[in-house]
Amino acid sequence: MNRLAELHLEATALTGLPASVENLSGVSVINLSYCKHLESLPSSIFRLICLKTLDVSGCLKLKNLPDDLGLLVGLEDLHCTGTAIRTIPSSISLLKNLKHLSLRGCNALDSQVSSSSHGQKSMGVKFQNLSGLCSLTMLDLSDYNISDRGILHNLGFLPSLVELYLDGNNFSNIPTACISRLTRLEVLALTGCRRLESFPEVPRKYRKAIC
Repeated sequence: MNRLAELHLEATALTGLPASVENLSGVSVINLSYCKHLESLPSSIFRLICLKTLDVSGCLKLKNLPDDLGLLVGLEDLHCTGTAIRTIPSSISLLKNLKHLSLRGCNALDSQVSSSSHGQKSMGVKFQNLSGLCSLTMLDLSDYNISDRGILHNLGFLPSLVELYLDGNNFSNIPTACISRLTRLEVLALTGCRRLESFPEVPRKYRKAIC
């Protein structure tokens, strides 16, 4: 099976994958979406250097992504919509080729801004490494229960973003500093943000894009 390029196991009753999955050295796509009994991923999956797409959306029992996530240096698409993951491995900052990241509806993740030991606000440990994703063009944080004290203040550190989806969240405003840094942004989705009361001032540098 060393010629296998894509592995589709959507909506099966799998609880996990065998460690021998590492032998599928040429696979570029693994789709495990809606495997509602899937509880974990084997660490050996991160030896698949050709893997470009990993989809675990709808895996309701999946609580963790392995710490070795950053070994998937070729990964371009990571879809975790509707999972129970609680943390984002710090090694995610090594995914320099990651273009699309979906965390829609991952309510077990903490989206709040935490305070450092010096009393300064900083991004919670679960998000502090997203700023290393220099190729990220799409980020989906919809239905994520983000409040005004959430991670919006830190999204400006992802200047490569083209699409940002924040539908169904609980913030009442968007920090101007966040928008002003996202100079490549083409899509901003705020549908269903029922508490949203104001939209930030649009910097002059966006004038041509708006027209």
